[in-house]
Amino acid sequence: MLRLTFKSTAAAILLTVQLGLAGCASSPQFQAGGRTEQLSDTRGDLQTVAILGMNDFHGALLARELKSPEPHTAGGAAILARHVEILREVFGPNFFILDGGDQFQGTLESNAAEGKPVVEFFNRIGMSAAAVGNHEFDFGPEGDVDAGTPGSDLRGALKARMNEARYPYLAANIRYKNGKELTDFNNLRPSVMLQAGRLKIGVVGLATIHTPVTTRPEHVPDLLFTDAREATLRESKKLRQAGAHLVLVLAHQGLRCDRMRPDPALLRRANDAEGSCDPHDEIPELINALPKGTIDGVIAGHTHQVVHHYLSGIPVIEAGANGLYYNLLYFTWDWRQNKLVGTDTAIEGPVPVCEKIFENQGDCNGLRAAPRNGRGSLVTPKFHGASIKPVSEIAKWAREVARSVDSLKSRIVGSAAGALTHDRTREAPLGNFITDAMRAALQADVAISNPGGIRANIEAGTIRYEDVFRSFPFDNDVVVLNLNEKQLKLLLRVTQSGSRGYFPTSGLRLTLVDSSEPAEGDDLNRDRKIEPWEMDRFVSATLEDGTPLSPKRMYRVAIPDFLVSGGDDLTWVMAQIPKNQILREGAVYMRDVAIAHFEKSPGVNSAEKPLVQLQSPRVVFVKSKPKTGKSRKRRR
Repeated sequence: MLRLTFKSTAAAILLTVQLGLAGCASSPQFQAGGRTEQLSDTRGDLQTVAILGMNDFHGALLARELKSPEPHTAGGAAILARHVEILREVFGPNFFILDGGDQFQGTLESNAAEGKPVVEFFNRIGMSAAAVGNHEFDFGPEGDVDAGTPGSDLRGALKARMNEARYPYLAANIRYKNGKELTDFNNLRPSVMLQAGRLKIGVVGLATIHTPVTTRPEHVPDLLFTDAREATLRESKKLRQAGAHLVLVLAHQGLRCDRMRPDPALLRRANDAEGSCDPHDEIPELINALPKGTIDGVIAGHTHQVVHHYLSGIPVIEAGANGLYYNLLYFTWDWRQNKLVGTDTAIEGPVPVCEKIFENQGDCNGLRAAPRNGRGSLVTPKFHGASIKPVSEIAKWAREVARSVDSLKSRIVGSAAGALTHDRTREAPLGNFITDAMRAALQADVAISNPGGIRANIEAGTIRYEDVFRSFPFDNDVVVLNLNEKQLKLLLRVTQSGSRGYFPTSGLRLTLVDSSEPAEGDDLNRDRKIEPWEMDRFVSATLEDGTPLSPKRMYRVAIPDFLVSGGDDLTWVMAQIPKNQILREGAVYMRDVAIAHFEKSPGVNSAEKPLVQLQSPRVVFVKSKPKTGKSRKRRR
């Protein structure tokens, strides 16, 4: 058995603040918090394992081509595969890869084959296990079959991908509503035991409890997504009884934390923790609900955040999205004392996946603020002493995968004078653009879109089909609701509750209570609890010219069909709207609506005509609602 320790591989590893400066070293040193530290003296009875944690890959097989501040690329399967090569050379059988879900949905290369190329890539790099993300359910039946077709399997595409995988999918908290287990999923388990020599690592899989409202609800009507605490306790106990030395949670559940310093590739231990995380998010709630010693680490996902924190002494990682970063968890087991060496538990990351990095910045993120001394030149990075270059075999394979959609991807659909950025919490250019496009396409008075339906910024310059697809990868139709004033205000109240962020709008001027401020709520669906979507942050609305909404007229509201079906917490409010007021005739894909609008609006978002008018915003955020004297329940 290989007992790999930090000392035995020190010639290959120097864990430093900046990836691009990593090199060979003669001692196992690393830098964190401005200090140079050294791992405890290692002996032959210590064994270290390295866990690569990734999540929300969203089909990102090809490197993303970026224009700012100069042409460069970010991410891509061929570069990620090189990182895996290096880590396997260093750690051998003590290295594992775990994915936190949402693998398939998001690019033409992946969507055209319902995620099949992503599974093939994960097979190629030796994925160890993957959680089930909410978007894994998006494709519904396999092939060109509608979910409503008699006899069709609502999860046919997902089952096909699972059967192709040479790694298990994990979800301990999903079952059928009738109580039956998911025995018809051949490669789905609640947990798995990984093994490095005699060291056993148990991994518990979890799906987000919000899956029914964050995928297409019609694909999961018979599934129940249950409490994560109960499932984790059950599986952890089973794994410990089977001899697990460590137990990890692999979850398509996430969290939001204070931003860490932007320096890439820091190595952090529990006493280096900084910042704080929202205690109401799924992962903090789970950790706080578990008895101490239940789990030893968490690989999270779903919220697209870069997280490398310790919560209650437990290392928690999340790697953003689209394969642009990953994190590493290091655990060292002392065989002499038969216990985990807590002082040698560490997080390395976020590790940027870049063919070239900005020398002074240490990554290839040209959108974040540059260091005081400038970004520096683009240079080839090193990682654990080895140069980063694309793995030629993977690069060739990815090009072959992309070839079938190359002509469609390269089609020019328009141009932008300024970048169309997206912000899930505030008014931003891309949200304004797509709701303007929806309103124009369906000749509506108002348009509302969900922030989660927009997945990527669009840079200034020539816009191609692939840019639009990356921003709007979901096959959502835009439909029309015919609403009176009361119904429209109720819809605005629920969409702008803050539970899913700020919903972009067109045709209105809104005043809302800022989501960072406390709010009051009502038990709208009368289930004896007030959920985030029931918070009342809505203050007022007028039409865009300032005209008050009138109880004497009906309003045409353009909206994605995902929301009409109850997605993003709209199940209750949509049940209040009679079916004859939902007009699906003339429905078109949001993506096609965006393309048509780009074609009609060359040079969009110019300095002369910005999509966000700072002097006349579409939404004004205030600290609180005007006092009414009505007593209501209050929540964060």
